[in-house]
Amino acid sequence: MHITRPVNLNSVNCLLFCKRTQKSSQFTPSVAGGVNCIYGVMTKSKWVAIRIVLAAVLVIAISLFFEASFYLSLILVAGLGIFGEIIHMPENMPGAADNPDGSELHPTKTIFIGLVVVLVLVGLGVLFPGLYSYGFGTNS
Repeated sequence: MHITRPVNLNSVNCLLFCKRTQKSSQFTPSVAGGVNCIYGVMTKSKWVAIRIVLAAVLVIAISLFFEASFYLSLILVAGLGIFGEIIHMPENMPGAADNPDGSELHPTKTIFIGLVVVLVLVGLGVLFPGLYSYGFGTNS
């Protein structure tokens, strides 16, 4: 008989979202530049590093599985970020479930910044078409 160990949702939430699971939609407040987690404080620099690593993994996976260039994959990941922000806009509004204290950027500002990033990436791709020649597969 194989006995599995139950998953600790608090540590999963801490790693992915820096929030403790609670019965309501209220999350733990920021303390000393980070959010209290089970294994310490998740600082903003750690959170940015995790986001960069996740984006890099997505770029490599898209390039590998869809035989696209790394640069096109980067543009797609940036576009997916905008799409995700649009979908979760009601939850990210100040005072809503994912932003109860209003300390995060307003969703419209985040969408605008994402659009600027995508347009700059597309513009660089037009100016330097050689950027599309790196990646996995025959389409790169």
